[in-house]
Amino acid sequence: MITVTINGKALEAQPGITIMDVADRHGIYIPRLCYHKALSPIGACRICVVEVKPGPPRPVPACMTPVTDKMEVTTESEQLAHYRRELLQLLLINHPLDCPICDKGGRM
Repeated sequence: MITVTINGKALEAQPGITIMDVADRHGIYIPRLCYHKALSPIGACRICVVEVKPGPPRPVPACMTPVTDKMEVTTESEQLAHYRRELLQLLLINHPLDCPICDKGGRM
């Protein structure tokens, strides 16, 4: 078992599982659109981005990033909220108004 810190809370996890799985097991919510446990993660929507230390200087998708020992993860920050808002806006702008699945035709 390894130790991962999510939002300041130290948690134990199995090596190799994703940040999303660790968070779900410990009741920490990370927003998502394209993630489902029965499917392979593809990280297409990027709504599940989190900040990781040590790691790259940019947000990474929680559904595809495996945990490592002594990893520090932040799931909520002003920068992440802004990033998620911009991503969601981009997804909605490019969503067709005549979508065969949505019944509201682009209306809220």
